[in-house]
This record gives sequence, structure tokens and C-alpha cells, in this order.
Amino acid sequence: MGTKETQLIFDTEHDHYQLSRFGWNKDERIRNCVLHFDIKDGKI
Repeated sequence: MGTKETQLIFDTEHDHYQLSRFGWNKDERIRNCVLHFDIKDGKI
């Protein structure tokens, strides 16, 4: 197993939100978007 990091990404100016996982598994880079949503017209 390699190192993994969970990140919450907030763009409150444009109402974009994301939960992502980043890291390494041996020599392989891991990038996963777990959850992404936008708020438009007050709706998710």
C-alpha cells in the first residue's frame, strides 16, 4: 500500500465542491473524485 490523502475542495465563489482522494500505490499515481457537486439556482 502507498500513501493516500483525502482532500475537501471548496470553491465558494462559484459554488463548486469536491471530495477527492490522492496518493500513490507503489509507482502508480492515484486520483479519485469521490463526490462532486455544484449549487445552481439554490439547488444541488
